[in-house]
Amino acid sequence: MKLYSNKITEGGLDSAFHQARSVNGADIYPVDVRTFRPRRDGFTSGIQFYAESYSGNRATGHREIGSYPLDDVPRAASWDAYGYVIARLFLVDPDAVIGQYSGVEDFKRQVRQYAPYRRPRSDAPFLSLLDK
Repeated sequence: MKLYSNKITEGGLDSAFHQARSVNGADIYPVDVRTFRPRRDGFTSGIQFYAESYSGNRATGHREIGSYPLDDVPRAASWDAYGYVIARLFLVDPDAVIGQYSGVEDFKRQVRQYAPYRRPRSDAPFLSLLDK
């Protein structure tokens, strides 16, 4: 996932993951974090990262080159776990672009629009962080 921001640092990303785990109980851990200089207008910094889970239900498509054994495939983080991290990042910078979300309002709109199709219930508990 790519993040474009003028306020969020690599330390801020780590903090968002830590808070999602410690405060919200999300099973999500950052891996392969790298910073880059964005070509996108209006942004001074960019961070690319992937996230994994220790107890996820699905294998992730991302794994380090040459990693073995084959049955030790990293687990994908859940939709809710990502939601907690992204919501916490938008608390720091509401104008950031995170993945396909162009700002906090776009994030809330897309989550509310698609939540019923991605899961059996239509609520998204992580949105409560942004409504305070």
